[in-house]
Amino acid sequence: KVIEEINVGLNRCGVEPGKPAVELAEKISKSKGLIFEGVLGFEGYAIWIKEFKEREKACKECYRKLIETVKEIEKAGINVNTVGAGGTGSFNIAAEYPGINEIQPGHYAIMSASHLMIEGIPFKPALTILTTIISKPTETRAVIDGGVKTFSLMLGNPIVKDIEGVTVSALHVEHGILKLSSNCSRNLSVGDKIEFIPAYSETAINLFDKVYVVKGDEVIATWKVEARGRVD
Repeated sequence: KVIEEINVGLNRCGVEPGKPAVELAEKISKSKGLIFEGVLGFEGYAIWIKEFKEREKACKECYRKLIETVKEIEKAGINVNTVGAGGTGSFNIAAEYPGINEIQPGHYAIMSASHLMIEGIPFKPALTILTTIISKPTETRAVIDGGVKTFSLMLGNPIVKDIEGVTVSALHVEHGILKLSSNCSRNLSVGDKIEFIPAYSETAINLFDKVYVVKGDEVIATWKVEARGRVD
């Protein structure tokens, strides 16, 4: 079975909507050993729009292109069983749009700091990265043992979990520089552990060999990151 991707605005992968998509669907349907199952369209550029109403408007424009193409494919005599769209930032918009019968969010399972800036997402972060303060040169600056090799640079700096008044001011290769405000909610010292929510979990998780699953204060499982290094 084959799902045909339609370019609904992200301009990454996918055939163009309308006639090009219909022609590809016809080729798939006529090919030996292939069954045309349906289409998907990923509105990836729109799911990061912070304001819900603006995000909804942009997403619906993508869905309009997708559904119009579905109708044209069906007019050509081809059944479209699956129509997929939606990501973590738009799953609820896609789920209510007429004609879409499958949503494809993935990030919701662990979330990221960048998703917390998007209005209307109900999911909470599950992935954090534990670091240690290795130096505190001044009362307003501390250094942790985590940098680009720990967090990645995708979509910005990580944010501190459960401590107010602490921000990441810079990430070096193997070090992170923290800015400590005068109203910091915790008196931090060398050796203290700090949890961070990475800006983008997908790229951060690929930097580690394993993930510790924690319930309360107990490690209940260890998961190997099977896809680590699988870029070939």
